[in-house]
Order: sequence, then structure tokens, then C-alpha cells
Amino acid sequence: MTQATIEELLKNYSLGEFRQMKELKGGYANINYKVTTSKGVYVVRFCKQQPLPLIAYEVQLLNDLKAIAFPTAYPYTDNKGCYIQQTDSGPSMVYEFLFGNEPGLSPAVGFEMGKAVGLLSSFVPDKKHEKENSINLGNCHSLIQDFNSCTYSYPDIFEYFIDETEFLSPYLQKEVPRGIVHGDLFPNNTIFNGEQLVGIIDFEEAALDSLLFDIGMGINGFCFQDNVLDKKLLDNFLEGYSRYRRLEEIEWELLPYYIQWGAHGMLSWHLKNDLLKVKNITQLERVRELMRRVKLLRKDHHLIIDML
Repeated sequence: MTQATIEELLKNYSLGEFRQMKELKGGYANINYKVTTSKGVYVVRFCKQQPLPLIAYEVQLLNDLKAIAFPTAYPYTDNKGCYIQQTDSGPSMVYEFLFGNEPGLSPAVGFEMGKAVGLLSSFVPDKKHEKENSINLGNCHSLIQDFNSCTYSYPDIFEYFIDETEFLSPYLQKEVPRGIVHGDLFPNNTIFNGEQLVGIIDFEEAALDSLLFDIGMGINGFCFQDNVLDKKLLDNFLEGYSRYRRLEEIEWELLPYYIQWGAHGMLSWHLKNDLLKVKNITQLERVRELMRRVKLLRKDHHLIIDML
């Protein structure tokens, strides 16, 4: 991405004159830059993966989340009141820059994240928020069909994936409370000041789904030490969540399976984007880590129940 592209983009906004830019590392689906102008500091995002309707969905949702004062980076409008710019590098948006850092894992951080997920679960969606989660059983089954024709084959991962998908299917089809989920609750999508949450970012995977999805995903992101579920971190996460919403009995029963699903679903995302077609050692290592995690969770199912 050239400086000229960002300077041209900023002409559509009243955010001051360009001073400097720095690419923000991390993430697979976007290219993000920290851009400093004469008026402040911003994030400029170029979307590599999401089609325009899904980007518009994210913008609409973020604006609606202002009603519950959800901690996140909100997008800016340009001088014509538009949020999304079409550039030669793809759709682009400008967001608030949140000052802070990616957190380490601690009970206090887990509690903060649990509270944030609980707050998001309290948001009442309407028809305009209907969007299927890209991580779903249907896509897992479709992915299995691609295993025989993919560019890169991973027989041990494929064997695990088929077995675990079938194992989880009946549990994930039970009726449970639904609402808006972030869909990707991991430390690299959060900004903290010490152990205080500043904001959760990157809502591009947000969707309408089982509330347990985000709980399971958040537990995967903030309650594992050395790839093993940590009871103290788990207790603090769930305590934080309960400040805004209490789990129903059926949700307590299904939570161990949704913890597995959080890891398995993320593994499916990595296979689909785009590990079956492109060799990426970092992604492959992450997939194997997630696979080991799910196998251990399934093996120690009774111990997980005792933790809850």
C-alpha cells in the first residue's frame, strides 16, 4: 500500500493533513494502517476478503451498538456522510484509533472480557441484524467435501475434522438463546490499558447466532494457558459475563461442547481461508494447536464439567 493511496483517501475526510503511516501487523482478512494526521491518529482499513454487503452490515451494527455504549473502535463518515470508500486497493474505512496494547492472560483480563461479551449478549437485535455466521456446521460439511480436491492435503487434520464435526453436530443443533456475536474473540482483536479493556475491534465476522458461540470463542481466546483450560481464568470470565446475563440451564449443559466448537470452528476458518490452497506455516501451526486443544477437551469432558 502506498502513501499516495492513503493521502488520496484522506482527502474525502475532514481529519487533517497526512503526517505518517505504519502498517499494523496481524490479521488475515484486512490490511490496517495507523495513520497520523494534523488532527489525530486513526486506523485506515483496506478490506481484502469481505464483500461490500458484509462490510455495510458491520458498519450498521457498530453504529447500532452505540446504544449500549459498547467499547469498540467506531468508523468515521467522509465529507458526504459515507462510511465506505471504494479504492484501487479495495473497499476502505477509517476508524477511531484505540490507544493500548494486546493483553496478556490474567483473571482480571478474563473478567473484563466476560463482561464485554455479556454486554454484547444484552443487545437486542432486529431484522436488519440477521446474518449467518460464516463459522457454521453447514460450512464445515462443505469443507469436508473439498478435502479430496484441495491443493494441500493434511490427512491427520482431515481425519480429526470429519470426526469432530460429526461429534458436535447434534449438540450444536439444540435450540438455545440467540443474539449478536462478535465471532472472533481473541487477544489480537482487543485493546487493553493494563488489565482494563479499552475496546474490542474487528467486527467483520459478527453475525446472529447462538449466544453460546461467543462464550465458547471467548473462553478459547482468554481462558487457556499452554493450550489447557485454566479454571481460574474460566471462573473469572463467566463471573464477568454474569454481570449482564445469566446462562440458562440448557446453556450450562451445552457449554463444554461450545468450548470445543469455538476451537473447532476457528480451525475450520483457517482451513477455508485459505490453508487448503495456500501453504502458510503459521496458520498450519495454529490449526494443529487448535486440533490438540479440542482432542484434549473431548478426552477430559468430565473434568470440564467439574470446572463449571
